[in-house]
Amino acid sequence: MNSENPDSRELEQFGYRQQLRRSMGHFSSFAVAFSLISVFTGVFANFGHGFRQVGGAFGLVLVGGAGRQMLLALLLAELSTRFPLSGYGYQWSSRLVNPHFGFFVGWLLTLQFLTGFPGVCATLAAQAGGWLGGRWAEPSGVVALTLGVIAITALVHLFGIRLASHVNNVGVWTELIGVTVISLALIGIALAHQASPKILVNSTNAATAQPASLGAWALSLLVGAWCLTGFEAAADLAEETHQPRRVVPRAIVLSLLSSGLAGFLFLSGVMLAVRNVPLAQRDGNPLLSTLEQTFGAGWMPPVLW
Repeated sequence: MNSENPDSRELEQFGYRQQLRRSMGHFSSFAVAFSLISVFTGVFANFGHGFRQVGGAFGLVLVGGAGRQMLLALLLAELSTRFPLSGYGYQWSSRLVNPHFGFFVGWLLTLQFLTGFPGVCATLAAQAGGWLGGRWAEPSGVVALTLGVIAITALVHLFGIRLASHVNNVGVWTELIGVTVISLALIGIALAHQASPKILVNSTNAATAQPASLGAWALSLLVGAWCLTGFEAAADLAEETHQPRRVVPRAIVLSLLSSGLAGFLFLSGVMLAVRNVPLAQRDGNPLLSTLEQTFGAGWMPPVLW
């Protein structure tokens, strides 16, 4: 079998025998990286901070962050062509430095997943608990929902990467279509109310009421570092991807480009929809307030979903 499969023969050059099933193609590899970036989760979590620092120019901050992250993405894409192996961080650092350093990097990545994954599950559970109401919104209910989300995710992966990638593909298509519709709706409604595109370059700082200083721009750029990470995830599934030397680097670069573009489109729509910048900057959650003012309370459940 290995003699007929160039991917398997390539793997043997690194001292590995093909054991994992190669079932991921171009879109599945892209979808893994795109969903792990989850730029909209980052925007929702950090919008208030960035908006208060640099006002309506927050979208430009995200573009700047994407440009900076692209330098890293190109480097990781190159590494993925040299070492198309699962366990990317450990594999790369072990071969570029030494196995001891690779062991250290591997444990750091493991700790990242062990803490990050339950945190994401808890965030989803808290949102779901708030929608369900009653006891589900209480701390004990959120804990139960968190354990349920973790259990469902584990069951999906126990059935293999093929099922997990199908579920992820559906989620990514839903996110892409949903956020495009919402962004275009925001832009359309805002322009119908004669919103000025000048807000997209207005960097008024909430604290000083003056154009953002260098320090404010620097702080807001941290949002890009938070929102636009995870594009290297495609490399971690290299041994389960067809033609990984071609597919994985493209997935890394394309996932970052599309996330940056989608994030900018969404932020542009939100900024154009803001009716009063100083008032919105003083709001506890300016993003949700702007969405509710634009679409109305009745449309908020499907928008948030």
